[in-house]
Amino acid sequence: MSYDVNEQLGEMQGILLDMLKFFKKFCEENNLTFFLAYGTCIGAIRHKGFIPWDDDIDILMPPDDYDRLLKLWPNLTSKGKYTLCNTDENYCDRHLALTIRDDETTYIREADVDLDTNHGMMIEIGRYEYVAASKLGNYLQIFHTCVYMIYRTQRKPNNGSKYVKMLASLMLALVPSYKMRCKIWRFAEKQVFKVPKRKSGYIRFLGSMRALKKYVNEKAFSRAVMVPYEDTEMPVPVGYDSYLKKFYGDYMTPPPEKDRVFHPVLFVDTKNGYKKYRGKKYFVKHNK
Repeated sequence: MSYDVNEQLGEMQGILLDMLKFFKKFCEENNLTFFLAYGTCIGAIRHKGFIPWDDDIDILMPPDDYDRLLKLWPNLTSKGKYTLCNTDENYCDRHLALTIRDDETTYIREADVDLDTNHGMMIEIGRYEYVAASKLGNYLQIFHTCVYMIYRTQRKPNNGSKYVKMLASLMLALVPSYKMRCKIWRFAEKQVFKVPKRKSGYIRFLGSMRALKKYVNEKAFSRAVMVPYEDTEMPVPVGYDSYLKKFYGDYMTPPPEKDRVFHPVLFVDTKNGYKKYRGKKYFVKHNK
């Protein structure tokens, strides 16, 4: 059974807002562009802040800014309480996106309970890719993107057809070695994010298998505009309306009550760091 976050939601959103403000300041100091994305962007436009039942923050960055973030963050924030986590040969948290974690909190997702990783509350940071103009180039991008997504996350996709899930299971079974999987997704990553010689004028996102076919005009993300967000302002893509309609349709109408659900979370503690719960709430069987 999922953990009921209702009683702690206000505290959680307060912590996430502090994290977002910290990230915004960091980006301003280093001339990095970012946009509120997905449900966080909907919250900014529809609620001028968090969606009332949302318990995370999603961000998108242009590819160049994303790469610069990876290089700049460790040097400038190494003494802070926020840690940037990114899957590599020695670490896997089953996320496609980068995550920035608050080390002084605990947020254990059901899907990650077996992992000995950072389980602090998080901001997720993704990037987009430029769609190739040719059909062949586009198909190759989709192929490499699927390989990248499956081997980087080390799991079947949460969404997608049963055939996609069967293919993912087969791919994982054929390559059981973690190190070999890393080599494969590293190669695929280079193919995915290299800018095609002929661009179509569209971009796409790596949030899910279904998102691969939802192309958005790159002009929608050509610059950021500031909008009210809780007690501050945050950037959204200038073409947020076309972007959100592409993904959600009538995003200004809240979903039915039954669909206003939290992410599947096993345990939350807003006052204590996740390390306190190692072997108790997560990574349990490995600690016996």
